[in-house]
Amino acid sequence: MKKLLVILALVLPFSFIAISQVDDSDAQMFGSRRTVTLYNTFDFGTVNNISQHEFIIKNTSPSEMTVVSFNIPDGYGVVLYDKVIPAKSSGKFVVSIDPNYVDKKGDFEEKIIITTEQEDALGKKQTELTYTVKGSL
Repeated sequence: MKKLLVILALVLPFSFIAISQVDDSDAQMFGSRRTVTLYNTFDFGTVNNISQHEFIIKNTSPSEMTVVSFNIPDGYGVVLYDKVIPAKSSGKFVVSIDPNYVDKKGDFEEKIIITTEQEDALGKKQTELTYTVKGSL
């Protein structure tokens, strides 16, 4: 009985350590979609003139993050302020909408996908971050 308790005392803490190593952004286990959190979404309302909004990119990992690319819809602009985001820090980018250059009129909901790259113990890893802008033109 004592041997069993000793084994459990050794195995149990290590199992919690292994579980705690998973980063929240990598923890999607089931399904192919992730929900978009509130800070990743902005409602411009009715856009009559050029409008802008600043988004924050959070780097919660212990290694620096590099922004590799943006995938943006036609008529939208992005200005990146921080291409390299230090560990445990945040960077920012600004999304601009010009109603004169957007083909679709009426309600819109568009995705801006940012590809980032980080190096960890296993090598370089790319991650896609999704930001949503919506409103009406």
